[in-house]
Amino acid sequence: MKKIVTALFTIIILQAGFSVVNALQIDDRPEPGMKSECKWVNLRQTERDAKIRYYKRILFNNKINVSFEKNSFKKEYRGQLGDKKNDRNYKLLENNIDISQDSYLVAHHKKYTDADIIQTYSVQPKKNVRQVYCYYADGKLAYMHQILGHYPKFPYISRQYNPDGKLMSITYYENLDSRYTYSGRGRFKGYWYKGKTYNRKGYVVLSEILNKERK
Repeated sequence: MKKIVTALFTIIILQAGFSVVNALQIDDRPEPGMKSECKWVNLRQTERDAKIRYYKRILFNNKINVSFEKNSFKKEYRGQLGDKKNDRNYKLLENNIDISQDSYLVAHHKKYTDADIIQTYSVQPKKNVRQVYCYYADGKLAYMHQILGHYPKFPYISRQYNPDGKLMSITYYENLDSRYTYSGRGRFKGYWYKGKTYNRKGYVVLSEILNKERK
């Protein structure tokens, strides 16, 4: 369970932009004739485009409420708009404790010259692991993830909403190593494979430094 939770939080960090990342790499692709471990790189462009259309149809079918009405969202999630246990959760994470009596926790750090500061943190209630709430350090909600499908088994879908209930992004988790992410309006944002995000043309656009999983 903890490894799956860590995997989920890894993509949360990537999407939100709070992870430590390398500079953009536009030439990170095998030389002609060489094969890459990542199948996305080795596909023809027509094949990549077909996959992008296929997963978009899955994620944006007529059964999905793209966004909440603002007032209804705040009413439904009024108890989670602020972390009532902010002090406790923050102190636990400062002491490298990633689990409490009622939740799984993950800290998202901001690197400074002489320190790593917790900028945001995620809370996944044990009683409802299909909801993940990301809070700023002061306990105010930054965004929320709603999980659908076979979670914690694959495949499953994660939808990310801002505090007003607007859909920010949506991700299809194919397996532990592979996922497809789109913006709230359906624009393809990238294919994620083992810590790297590839664009529509098969080039690496963002490389992520992964934190080691706690055992």
